[in-house]
Formats: sequence, structure tokens, C-alpha cells
Amino acid sequence: MKYVLLICLWWPASLMAEDVYYISHIQGVVKKKGQKKALQVGEEVYLNDSLSYDKPDSYLSVCSPEKGNFILKRDKTAPASKKNEFLVAVKDILVPATKTGTLGVRGGLLNNLFDLENYLRTFSPQAPMLVCDVRRIALNNTSFVNPADRFFYITYRYKQQDIDKKLSFSKPVSSKDTLFLLLDNTLYQVDGKPIDPAEPDSLNLYYRIHTENKNSLVSQVYIRYCTSVELLPELKVLYNVWEKAFTGKPDKEQLITRELRDHLVAHWGRLDEDTFRKLYGQVLRK
Repeated sequence: MKYVLLICLWWPASLMAEDVYYISHIQGVVKKKGQKKALQVGEEVYLNDSLSYDKPDSYLSVCSPEKGNFILKRDKTAPASKKNEFLVAVKDILVPATKTGTLGVRGGLLNNLFDLENYLRTFSPQAPMLVCDVRRIALNNTSFVNPADRFFYITYRYKQQDIDKKLSFSKPVSSKDTLFLLLDNTLYQVDGKPIDPAEPDSLNLYYRIHTENKNSLVSQVYIRYCTSVELLPELKVLYNVWEKAFTGKPDKEQLITRELRDHLVAHWGRLDEDTFRKLYGQVLRK
């Protein structure tokens, strides 16, 4: 009897415990089998869990300190239930996430419209400009003078309407040469009411010289808007996972921030470095 007891105590806990994965991003509505409540960022899923998806393109992004990043998409061959849900087992759809290889965008001073056009062309539908609360694009104040006379505006289609949105400027006290072009939630307001940022399409940026009644197309723009309230829970989950995974590594912080940046690009878009650092500081303060 004593001999058997010693064997049980020696048995590695890792072989008795089930792998746990932490949810870092959710697209659509995903539930565990038999539960009415939708899964939330930060919750856990296990290999033996079964998940139901509300749409074919819904998915979960999950991470594990031991295993890495994974995407949980429904099996395309899985039939829909009577409730039009797609039920699949986690162990059957656990797919490693691919690395994006795309970092955030460090904002440099843009001297003219040509620089601004080239900057906007670095974004795409697959890697849009991520505007978190507000994004400041630094312009050379000596080139973009007299904002009252010359300004930028964005046009887009919303519910079969053509919408024009004039953009604001902000001038920092610390630099006489810099003028910030601002992108924020006012871009997604129509008749004073907020709209879903995902609904507008065909966004284009124009530069207008009012006294000459001249409008110049700068570039098509690909923007995804979100708030820090949406991003911070995801970044905190990832930080906790990777802080544990990279314990003892000399370049621990660099490895963690790389994982966080890759996550943002894969699921949201390309965030400017200043905003990323601000969010990262909030994550560290917990």
C-alpha cells in the first residue's frame, strides 16, 4: 500500500493536468457547449471543450505559455445545428497562429502631400491603420500652413449616402514645426450620432484649399477604429501569458512586446508606436 502511494505522489502533475488556453481575441460570438453565455477575453478553454460558433467566419485566438498562440476556427465541414450554430471540439481545430512579421508604425514628420500619400499606402485591407481612441499624424507645419484655409477631409459611403468628415488639427506647444492631423471617433459620427466603424466603406482622404475651391485626392485610406477599453483586456491576457513563458530570458521585455505587436497586427491593424507604448504602460500598471 505504501509503495502504491509513493508512485501516485511521484506521478508528474503535468501528465494529470489538462492543457489550458487563454482567450486573447474573439471574432463573432463563440460559446462553450451547453452554456448560454458567450465566451469573453481572458477566459479559459480546454482541449476537451466543444465550442459553438454563430457564424462561419467567427473564431477565437488563444494562447498558452507552454504551447504558444493558436487560432480556433470552426471546421468548414461541420454542419450547422438547428439553431444555426457550428459545433466543434477544440482538439479538432487547434491550429498554430502564423506570425505576421509586421511591426507597428513609428510616426515620422511628413513634409508634404507626397510623403503623406506614401505613408497611407503602407496600409492595406489586410493590415489597416489602427486608430485606438485617437491617432496623431505628424505634419511639417511649414508646409501645411493656415489650417483655417487648408484642411483635410475624409469621404466614405454609409448606407448609400456620401459622407464628408473634416479632420481636426492639433499643434503641440513643445514643437513649432509640427502639426498633428487627428483621427478619432468623430470620424464615425453621422448627424451627431455614432455609427458602427465597420460599416463605412471606400474611405478616401482629400486636401482642400478653400480659397481656391480646390480638392485634391491624397489617397484611399484603410482604417480600423477601436478604443483602449477594447484593446487593454487582450493585451493584459497576452502579457500575463508571455511574462510567464519568457521568465529568465535576458531580452524578456523585447520578446513580450513583439508578441503583443504581432497580436495587434493579426487581429486589429497596425498601431503607431506612441500609442502602443502608452497602452503597454497601462498594462504594466495593471
